[in-house]
Amino acid sequence: MTYAFLFPGQGSQYVGMTKRVEQVYPLAREIFQRADEVLGFPLYALTKEGREEELTSTENAQPALLMVSVAWAHFLLQEGMQPEFLCGHSLGEFSALVISGVLDLEEGLWLVHRRGLLMKEATLERGGGMLAILGLPKERVKEVVEEASPWGVVEMANINSPEQVVLSGEPIALERAREIAQGKGARLVKPLPVSAPFHSSLMAGVAQCFRRELEKVSWRDARLPLVLNANLQPIRDKEAIREAIAFQINHPVDWVGVLRRLYLARVEEMWEVGPKTVLTGLTKRTLPQVRVWSVEEAYQKETIQA
Repeated sequence: MTYAFLFPGQGSQYVGMTKRVEQVYPLAREIFQRADEVLGFPLYALTKEGREEELTSTENAQPALLMVSVAWAHFLLQEGMQPEFLCGHSLGEFSALVISGVLDLEEGLWLVHRRGLLMKEATLERGGGMLAILGLPKERVKEVVEEASPWGVVEMANINSPEQVVLSGEPIALERAREIAQGKGARLVKPLPVSAPFHSSLMAGVAQCFRRELEKVSWRDARLPLVLNANLQPIRDKEAIREAIAFQINHPVDWVGVLRRLYLARVEEMWEVGPKTVLTGLTKRTLPQVRVWSVEEAYQKETIQA
């Protein structure tokens, strides 16, 4: 059996997401304690029983998702599951870097916390937003972008499934894109609860700042091949990986491309390694012929309390 681990990105976090993995994998507590030590604040307590709005703040959500996803990955590895490939959706790529040995846990936590702080600053300074379009193929969404572009910057930011694309851009252009997409028969057009145009050219300043942060940690060649959004090819070389990670902040997330690359590599089973089931659903809609599992669903136990 050929496996791939899929690590979720921001939006999959929820208060209490440490509980399930702690029950099946008691060593997860050590990972969570290390996160508190590295970051210098009680991330574990916030993730376990804090306030939802505080956990959702991007500088907290990013390291919280990384530590929980890494804990789940260590559990699966302990269970004897050996993936052939690792990949992640946006932030999830950092979990893949840690499990592949490109970064150690401490470096990964520090980087994603810095990434979150930079994105928060962009949210306050830049403005803009994101718009999800469901029910139109990518080719039709391209038409939406072209027709809305005279009103400002609007770009495809996330290609999540064959009929789910997220746009990023300036408010007026996004509002025009919403009207155009509805006119073309989109099943649902929904603004996302963010206040910055992530994964677009408008994030170029954040990407430039983050490149400097990437120089402050040690990079190693990957023990396991990574399929990253920037190039959609299995890679192990540390320099190529660092460039791909720098690239992703102000460029689209092509999740469909990642999944199709895994399928071409004859991956037979995919596991969403982290909280919730967002990637499981996207994968089923993109590759219905491939088996995909959510680790939270597969290993839930009745004794876990909400």
